[in-house]
Amino acid sequence: MTITNIKFFISKSKSKHPKKLKIFHPVNEFFDIEEIKENLSNICINLKKLRFKFNPKNNKEKKTFIILNSFNKKSFSAKDIIIPSTSNLKIVNLKEHLFNKISQKINLKVLIKIENNENYFYNPIKRINFILEKNNNIGKYIILDLNSDININPFKAFIESLKYLNLNNT
Repeated sequence: MTITNIKFFISKSKSKHPKKLKIFHPVNEFFDIEEIKENLSNICINLKKLRFKFNPKNNKEKKTFIILNSFNKKSFSAKDIIIPSTSNLKIVNLKEHLFNKISQKINLKVLIKIENNENYFYNPIKRINFILEKNNNIGKYIILDLNSDININPFKAFIESLKYLNLNNT
């Protein structure tokens, strides 16, 4: 499951009445909004950091839409995203920070399209480093330093990558 499309909509709240109809206007991701600390491009990057888990029991869904509404709060994270109850989708990293609002004068609504894309290559490795060393008793060896995201531990990510590259004999 991967995010394939993100749409932003803004509405200026001139009225304090919650029942008044709010009209949202579409904006592109290169639009800067004074009332939001991060620019919309950075919010897109933060949204792309989200990891999703899909219940395989009902794998008929090819896409789903989730929404983030920025009402009545100043700081927003993945736990603030609204997922339809009919969807079998779950966000794994709920603590992932998305953005901060500086002012309550504006409301931001984010519509996010998530698709089950088989052609998408998911890479859980965030950082890798290695050291080549030589020891007279052992010979040459390599030390790997792997950092991965929360979905998989580094050792499992390394073993899975070996299976994908078909470098191991198991």
